[in-house]
Amino acid sequence: MKKFLFLYFLFCCALVSGNSSEQKPNDSRCQYAFEDICLKISFISEISRKKSADFKVSVTKGEKSLDLKDKPKMKLWMKMKNGHEHGSEPLTIKKQSKGVFLVSNVWLLMQGQWEIQGSFVHKGEDKKFKIPVCVGRLPEDSFLGECK
Repeated sequence: MKKFLFLYFLFCCALVSGNSSEQKPNDSRCQYAFEDICLKISFISEISRKKSADFKVSVTKGEKSLDLKDKPKMKLWMKMKNGHEHGSEPLTIKKQSKGVFLVSNVWLLMQGQWEIQGSFVHKGEDKKFKIPVCVGRLPEDSFLGECK
């Protein structure tokens, strides 16, 4: 009986740990990829409804940082279940280094599905992107990706 309970406990632990990795995708992959251009979002602050969820944007081409002539344009956009949609306060975007930008004033005040919408210009071509962010009741329930 003890062996059975121990195996049942291990099985339950595997189920719980498997679900959490599905819900919280790894922040280290490209959130937008076009040909060999990669845009990566890395949250510096936790994704929270109570404080600015500052993040860093890195734009690379292959292994090298892509030197953009202009800062990317970005805004926060919320899609509510009832069909209503709205934005947030304007984001503050500062160039940190070649291909790296710090984004602050990121207020995700409501729980639910948000998007980081934006664009950047590369070789005269406007590249548009939408990156989903799921905002939960608590910071540990929030992650880059679609809410389940």
